Amino acid sequence: FKYIEGKLLFDSQPRGGCKKPSPECKTINVTEFLRDVSLAAQKSGIEISGFGLHSCSDREGKNTDLNTSLKVIRINNWKYASPLSKILIKKIRQWNLLDKIYINIAEIPGHCLL
Repeated sequence: FKYIEGKLLFDSQPRGGCKKPSPECKTINVTEFLRDVSLAAQKSGIEISGFGLHSCSDREGKNTDLNTSLKVIRINNWKYASPLSKILIKKIRQWNLLDKIYINIAEIPGHCLL
């Protein structure tokens, strides 16, 4: 997902960026954004199996470069895809985010083929 009317990107530093939506923000903290989406989804009954950075070429999970890694929220069941999408869109607008977020459905093998 990408909100093309958003103004803010994720900060390039792991601890950088705003940790909550604010008009004073210049960049957004990726972890806090994903945590916010995850908590909202869980409150709605969606089972989130994880969130964070993912790189299709990094099978060992060692790539922590915020500029090249995908920002992912992971679910284990297709039934959560649509309701999670709605929450994600709402949160992207709330945070004024202009960056990409991916939903990873764990039961799909070869999920890097986008």
